[in-house]
Amino acid sequence: YQGPVCLPSGLWRNDLSIPAGGWLTVDLDQPDAPVSSQLNVPADGRTLENKFWRVQSDGQANICEVYDRQAGRQVLAPGSAANVWQIFEDHPVANDAWDIDEYYATHPLQAPELVNLTIAEQGPARVAVDLEWSLPALGQGEPGYIRQRMALYENTPRIDFETSVLWHR
Repeated sequence: YQGPVCLPSGLWRNDLSIPAGGWLTVDLDQPDAPVSSQLNVPADGRTLENKFWRVQSDGQANICEVYDRQAGRQVLAPGSAANVWQIFEDHPVANDAWDIDEYYATHPLQAPELVNLTIAEQGPARVAVDLEWSLPALGQGEPGYIRQRMALYENTPRIDFETSVLWHR
């Protein structure tokens, strides 16, 4: 495996090569191999960049631009957005678990609201932002949240999204 590796300390390295089906001993006192990082995240956290991508988000952290630097083109259609959270009321006709009827599409609920955007990582191998949206309370339930970490890597053309949701009914 040749790609980003997260060490037990939480530090990301992109200069390690792990053999297939094997293992690798890493001297944690030895510094990373020198890198000329093209990773960037400005102070507002709304843009992540590496040599493969420029990912830009709007005020609600909806992704409004994904620019593929290798192909020299926008990935999203003009006026569209990605990573847009939508919540709908759902009252299934027959079964109450995983039975999604057409009814849901006509009953959208209040959209989640972005409450936090912070730069989580800004290292030589990976940059990441943490995002948190609040979910509206339903009935007598408590409000919930969506938490997400979005990350780009120095030498890997990958965009990672690690997402967790707390939903109260």
